Amino acid sequence: MQNRKIRANGDSSGLKGSKTWVGMSLLILILGTILTGCTSTKLSEDFVEDDVKTAAEEIVTLMNDNDFEAIYNKEGSVLQGALTADGLQDAVDQLMSDAGAFEKYDSEVVMGSKDKTTKEDYAVAVLVAVYEEKKITYTISFNKDMELIGFYMK
Repeated sequence: MQNRKIRANGDSSGLKGSKTWVGMSLLILILGTILTGCTSTKLSEDFVEDDVKTAAEEIVTLMNDNDFEAIYNKEGSVLQGALTADGLQDAVDQLMSDAGAFEKYDSEVVMGSKDKTTKEDYAVAVLVAVYEEKKITYTISFNKDMELIGFYMK
C-alpha cells in the first residue's frame, strides 16, 4: 500500500526542484502547526458524531466523483491557502489511479482533538474505504463550523 501526503502544489512524487520544495515545506508547516498542537480526546459536545461521519463521507463521495472544487469550497481558510482544487486533484489522481470503483466503508471512527495552544476542539473522522483493487484510509478533520481543516489519505 502506498502512503502519499498531499502537498500544497499537488506533487506527491519526490522532491523535484525548488518550487516543489517550497510547496511541500508550506504544507508541512501548516499541517504540522495544526496537528502537533493537538491532542486526541473524546468528541466535544460541540459536535454530533453522526454529523461528522456524514460530512466525512460527503468529502469521500466528492473525491470519488472528482468534484475537487466542491471539496475546496468546504476547506477552512488555512487549508485553502495550502491546498488548491487543482493540487488536490493532481495528488488524488496519483494515489487513486489504480484503486478502481468505490465499494463500501470497512470502518468509520470519529474522535475529538484539541489544539494545545488555542484549546479549540476539532472532530476527526477516520474512514477506511474499500475500492475494487485496494483500501484507502481517509483521515478528515473539521472545526466547529464543520469546515474541512485536515485531510490525509493513504
